[in-house]
Amino acid sequence: PHVRLPLFDLALPALRTLDEPSYRRLKSTVQSLTETDGRLSLFEFTLEYLLSRHLESRFAPDRRGVQIYGIRGVEQECSCVLTIMARVGSRDEATAQAAFAAGAALLHEPKATFSLLAPSECGASRLRHSFAVLETASPQIKRKLLAACRECLVHDATVTVDEIELFRAVAAAIDVPVPPWLGSDG
Repeated sequence: PHVRLPLFDLALPALRTLDEPSYRRLKSTVQSLTETDGRLSLFEFTLEYLLSRHLESRFAPDRRGVQIYGIRGVEQECSCVLTIMARVGSRDEATAQAAFAAGAALLHEPKATFSLLAPSECGASRLRHSFAVLETASPQIKRKLLAACRECLVHDATVTVDEIELFRAVAAAIDVPVPPWLGSDG
């Protein structure tokens, strides 16, 4: 499992050479495979999202630019991302709350409030929506959010493959580069 995303990174240059019909078939095949068992695993979500994020712009460029300059404009979206990050590597609710609080502390801004959301409030569609909104945030907000995600990731001093994959998906979603390989030491 720890080599899945590095292998994706190695395959990405070849995938970028696909013509549009081949890309659409690949995207459809990946979507069918992720829906086969009726549940979407974190890896399936990450792979599908990264594939779309890295290749879709080749065929349908969408340059919306920066539209959000204050963290108060994206509190719910940040809360969703941090909630999922905090819950992925947590053994129990108390650990998730502590990881969330540690990450949210890095987003501190007067009058901004962040809440650990219930799992039912932060599914794949909500996360995709949050990514779409956060993509238009200023570089400063993006860097703060990625630092907050990293804090959630390392809070319990144990970093799992799922946490690394989600971290990479967040970084790609908000267009903040990270090294292709993050070791298990965070």
